[in-house]
Amino acid sequence: HVIHNSVKDLNDQGNVEILRSLIRFDGKVIMSAGRLIPLKRFDMLVRLMPVLVERFGNIKLFIAGDGPEKEKLERLAIDLEIFRDISFWGFQDNPFKYTAKATIFILSSIFEGFPMVLLEAMACGTPVIATRCKSGPEEIIEDGKSGILLPVADEQALAKAIIRLLKDVPLQKRFAKEGELRAQDFAAERIVKEYESFFEEVIS
Repeated sequence: HVIHNSVKDLNDQGNVEILRSLIRFDGKVIMSAGRLIPLKRFDMLVRLMPVLVERFGNIKLFIAGDGPEKEKLERLAIDLEIFRDISFWGFQDNPFKYTAKATIFILSSIFEGFPMVLLEAMACGTPVIATRCKSGPEEIIEDGKSGILLPVADEQALAKAIIRLLKDVPLQKRFAKEGELRAQDFAAERIVKEYESFFEEVIS
């Protein structure tokens, strides 16, 4: 019997004042978050940035999280000459205030358990793109309705999905709305009721 994690109401946390650097930036923002390890495949996002910068111009990639891959990712950004277009923020107590202001949130992992960062992004009203990794995203996203699901480690498919979503503002709005509605299925009150129902079933 599966009972998922719950997500809290993030409206207040998502709309608090954000970093001055982000306030001053009025372009498109791609956001991602997680531990900086190979499993998360942040390298794909960094490698795609030259294409996105060339195509859209005013665009930034923000990654929240710490980990052993940070130096390697920073070197890659320098080598690709797009270091100024990427910010590695490190661990954030409240990443939602940034996620809520992003144009797109991306989960590029090759494996997940139940990715709370994805669910939290949807609760913030941010359109999402995620891989169909072994578990998690397909339990949260309905492909084409509340977000986009892609094959694992498919850089070309990821690039096409990002470009498509960045160009299509109505689709962004639809994903944002449907994502918020889907996140409500994981509200604490509903998950508590699932536990209560399960305990009653076991006891009976």
